[in-house]
Amino acid sequence: MAVMTLRIEGSTALFRMQESLQKIEQLDVKTVYPGHGKPFTDFKDAMSRCKQKIKKYMRHRDIIGNDLLKKITVYTLLMKVTFNENDFLPYLMGTFWFKETIDLYFHGEYEMKYKETMDTLLKRGVVKRKKGKYLTTVKP
Repeated sequence: MAVMTLRIEGSTALFRMQESLQKIEQLDVKTVYPGHGKPFTDFKDAMSRCKQKIKKYMRHRDIIGNDLLKKITVYTLLMKVTFNENDFLPYLMGTFWFKETIDLYFHGEYEMKYKETMDTLLKRGVVKRKKGKYLTTVKP
């Protein structure tokens, strides 16, 4: 499934993705060569997983909000390379996209959502702490 950033692509992105999947599903596919990962042949299973993921996103707004916060955090670290731990939340709060996303999906729970997002990214190894600074392990 393609990466979606609904704050950029708009609220209809999930519906457009469903329409695209319906068109693609009509094709006689033997092998899929994805943009990332190894080629695979179980096209129907991949389609089923994509459709389920979209349904899950539509039923649970918080999943979309959490996904957006992770992307905002990683994209910010990609742009800045490193960031002092103590300065990162104040910096994010000064941006419209972080604060506005939390207002839209989580009713202004800024510190809690920041902590949850950072804990998740640190546990997954997407963000690292090094000498009091955050950096991402994602390669641009």
